[in-house]
Amino acid sequence: MRNPAAVNAIKEMKPGDTVIIYHTGDEKAVVGLAKVVSEARPDPNDERSWVADFEYVQQAKKPVTLREVKDSHEFDDWALVRMGRLSTMSAPEKFWDWLQKQGAF
Repeated sequence: MRNPAAVNAIKEMKPGDTVIIYHTGDEKAVVGLAKVVSEARPDPNDERSWVADFEYVQQAKKPVTLREVKDSHEFDDWALVRMGRLSTMSAPEKFWDWLQKQGAF
């Protein structure tokens, strides 16, 4: 990723952090969880990018769509809602609780 905001989010990741897997295809949705298993490091193939390694944890019981997130209006100031093309970002602390209430995990 080359977007400075996405690169900064990757740089902040630490081993053991839980990450939410979000698909940006036809139906934008939260679809699973993974764990960070390495320190973030410069991408050896692209000097403007950083990478980290992840381990898959689980699939969501019920995908939660971007439309559901937007319709809740609880996250209107979050980058996911404001900047839909940003692929990597931090999630608000209350988002995890909200996802569980939606039946995702």
